[in-house]
Amino acid sequence: MKSSGYSSKFIKYQDKIRELEDKNPRFKRVFQEYEIFSRELWDLETCAGGNPIPDDFIEAFQLQMRYLEEEIKNWLQSK
Repeated sequence: MKSSGYSSKFIKYQDKIRELEDKNPRFKRVFQEYEIFSRELWDLETCAGGNPIPDDFIEAFQLQMRYLEEEIKNWLQSK
């Protein structure tokens, strides 16, 4: 499955992301997971449907995204 779009944080790395997705299955999986978390977090924060989401749940999502983001940045910034 190809990425439908890139997070604004990684837009300047589009070519490197495509290259890594083609060559590195682990990177591809991590990047896809990051995109899923990003969409889910956006949905939780904007479309709660009147049901309050516990802060610790949102914080856990954000923590996982930061971990994935760091891993992605390390790949993208390596030579």
